[in-house]
Amino acid sequence: MRRRSASCSKEESRSSKKIKRGDILFAGSGEDASEIGKSAVYLASDTAYAGGDVVVFTPERVNPLFLAYALNADASRRHLVAHAQGQTIVHIYSRDLKTLRIPFPSPEEQEAIATTLDTQFSEVVLLENVAASM
Repeated sequence: MRRRSASCSKEESRSSKKIKRGDILFAGSGEDASEIGKSAVYLASDTAYAGGDVVVFTPERVNPLFLAYALNADASRRHLVAHAQGQTIVHIYSRDLKTLRIPFPSPEEQEAIATTLDTQFSEVVLLENVAASM
């Protein structure tokens, strides 16, 4: 992910994809199948751009944070790895991402699940930082 700045050339801007709050970003390529298809949700409000082999998806009618966690769950990761293509550099394409099926609970449950997972993730990061500083 790259922020647009004064140092971003016009050519870089033209070849980049504009992203907005709530967009899901997928790693479209990697050195092995375990790296592709990993995703993150963009939660900032600033204008930003993604380039390279980043696949950008704008979710509709689903909590983006919930979706990001669901996409990184073991079942989703297995599906994405199974669709990886290539030897030296492994790719996954948007057409392959479209074949992934995720059951969605109600919007209220999505919010509760995303909030709970986000809180737990933050606590793990905090504990790792504390442990690293000891």
